[in-house]
Formats: sequence, structure tokens, C-alpha cells
Amino acid sequence: MMAISEFANRYRLQVKRDPEDGTSVIPGRKGKSHLFEHDHGVLGVLVMPEAGTAHWWNAARVAFLRAGMEITQDCDGEGAATFDPENPEQVRLVLKYADVKRRRRASEAERRRLTRIGFKKVIRAVPLVSQIDFANTVEGEKAA
Repeated sequence: MMAISEFANRYRLQVKRDPEDGTSVIPGRKGKSHLFEHDHGVLGVLVMPEAGTAHWWNAARVAFLRAGMEITQDCDGEGAATFDPENPEQVRLVLKYADVKRRRRASEAERRRLTRIGFKKVIRAVPLVSQIDFANTVEGEKAA
């Protein structure tokens, strides 16, 4: 059971308000693709690429089914599925096919360089390896 805001914090994603209905979504860069809260603790992904790219949804649908996700909407070239936010394989696929951009983290060297040239905004440091909770990384991703 995880809310969209908690999921966004865990994976360094940006939450925005959908202008059509005012719900919280995590926008993707593939057309109008986005992640949303489907039900209590169940998250969903809408894969809606630009017109003429039906192969993107077809590939996503096959990958989602192989990972055990439930397809809730299957249309011509677009669709939606629900996923378990605790399953790293499903999270990896969702972020890939919705093309969600993750927020970058500044390294300690980058923070020092920016401070030296007069950058005033406070940038959080990357945690030390001993401080990282490896359970919150996406499968196949290097921890900070």
C-alpha cells in the first residue's frame, strides 16, 4: 500500500496536478503517458504515446504481462495497467515505458564546485554508501 507521493519520493520523481481532473500524477515524456493512483495503495500507468507509435504500447503491454501486471485498458496504440510499487521489476518497466524522468542528485564534488563559483541554492549531498537503503533502488540501477 503506497500513495503516489510516497512512491515519487522513494524514486526521485516529480508529482504534478493533472489539469483535467486535479488528481496527482507523475508525468512521463512519451506523449501523455503518466503514473497515477489507481485505487487505495495500487498505482497505475497510462501509456499514451504520440499518434502513429502503436508499437510502443504493444511492447509495453507484452512486458507488463510478463512481469505480472494487470492490464486495465487496452486500446489501439495506448493502454493502462496497474502495478505493485513494491515490485522492482514492475517499477523498472513502468518508468521505462512511461518515459518518466528522475530528478538528478548532485555529487559532493559538484556541490563544492557550485559553491566555489557562487551558486547560493542549497543542494542536498548524495548520501554515503553506508547511509543508502538499497531496498529503495530500482532493479539494475546503481545506488547513489
